[in-house]
Amino acid sequence: MTSKLTKRPLFSLLFVCLCFLFLSFSVHSVHAEDTRPAPGISYTETFDPPCEFQVSFPETPDMAERCGKNSTDCRRLYRYVHVEKLQSSIDFRVTCAKAPENAWRLYDRDLMYSVLRSESAKDIRLSGDSDLHFRETGGFRIASLNTTGHDGQAPVLYTAQIWLGPESIMTIKASLSGRADPVNDSLFAEILRSAGPRP
Repeated sequence: MTSKLTKRPLFSLLFVCLCFLFLSFSVHSVHAEDTRPAPGISYTETFDPPCEFQVSFPETPDMAERCGKNSTDCRRLYRYVHVEKLQSSIDFRVTCAKAPENAWRLYDRDLMYSVLRSESAKDIRLSGDSDLHFRETGGFRIASLNTTGHDGQAPVLYTAQIWLGPESIMTIKASLSGRADPVNDSLFAEILRSAGPRP
């Protein structure tokens, strides 16, 4: 059966681009009939130590502190949402915290893939295959999952990433939902491209 997402050429094209974005960090979304500029990437969230990573947004993201059963086991959740013309929305949720003990030994490719699959199943109703990537470079491990699904009736392009460093671990969950829109499509890719180790 043909997925509804295949009826949206720009949406499908962006999904393919995200697969290459993880490897090249050089994706751009262009639509000849709409030249509205995407909001500029002007704010960089450099997380508190020991976090070794950063992500850039058009403006300061919302922040909330989440704690586990142990009140000392707390981490900050950063969230950025942008709605374009009430028909397309992006939603980013980012955390960065001290890496668990022995994380470098425990978090191999298989475990990172398992975590990404589990989290994506919780977040959206999947309708397509998941595209997984892993690489280790510059003392960091990065795993990424890209997939499609639905949130209610709205089609969703979903990506999740885990960035592991010697001292910290960053997670990103990002979704692009609704109708294809060049402004949000471009902004979605730009924010993902901005994620990485701090200079």
